[in-house]
Amino acid sequence: MLIDGKQIAQNIDISLKKSISLLPYTPRVSVVYVGKNPIIETYISIKQKVAEKIGITIQINSFSEDISTSSLVDKIRNIQSEVDGIIVQLPLPDHIDRERILSSIQPQKDIDVLSIEAYNSFIKGESEIYPPVVGAIDKIFKNHDVKLRDKKIVIVGKGMLVGKPVFEWLTKREKLENVAMLDRGDDVDSFLKTADVIISGTGCGWCITPDKIKEGVILIDAGTSIEEGVSRGDINPTCVKKASYMSPVPGGIGPITVRILFQNLLHLIKNRDIAK
Repeated sequence: MLIDGKQIAQNIDISLKKSISLLPYTPRVSVVYVGKNPIIETYISIKQKVAEKIGITIQINSFSEDISTSSLVDKIRNIQSEVDGIIVQLPLPDHIDRERILSSIQPQKDIDVLSIEAYNSFIKGESEIYPPVVGAIDKIFKNHDVKLRDKKIVIVGKGMLVGKPVFEWLTKREKLENVAMLDRGDDVDSFLKTADVIISGTGCGWCITPDKIKEGVILIDAGTSIEEGVSRGDINPTCVKKASYMSPVPGGIGPITVRILFQNLLHLIKNRDIAK
């Protein structure tokens, strides 16, 4: 069965729009973007359209690729003082100190959960908000009443946007024991064959094929690559014939992830208002 991420996203939109309409002001989000990348610009455009649809003002702050780490830190500090939430669009150029940049984000405005403080709070279970991909996967599992207890789960990819936060969520917050996180260089295929749940986020187009998975597996595809002008996930679409559930690319995780960003924004705004 294919998971309809667009339908789930539309349902979230209704809730978000209602909550935003009850605020005494229009929330403002800033996206910090360094360099030029058509794929990233497409993602930013999607965020803009969703924000406009639900009643959020979003501004794009673009900087040249040769900006220094120190200058970018200063820019971020100035920008976040004027908005309710901030997104630092990844990846950053190689010469930029990514950890220093992400650490400059105020946790109370970090809707991507990328700063060290916000991320540690998430791991410890002290935070109400999840990294967007984690939140999207959690939403899918709850929407389809997927129970993870006693299932063998394989995460393919160890990236900071998918693999690592998903692993931390499952092992530390959900306290599941049978979870493996692998990179493409590991013996992935032997793990895939016996997995009950596969969550992939490597950006390796269609590298998971029907012959590598078992019947009835749950497939969550959080990887994206562009090949010959076409967007592909990590999991070949023909795998749906063997899967009990499968999130496609496009139209699966992606639309929900964007909504989780703005859901996080509302949680942070609520917490700041309570603290006042």
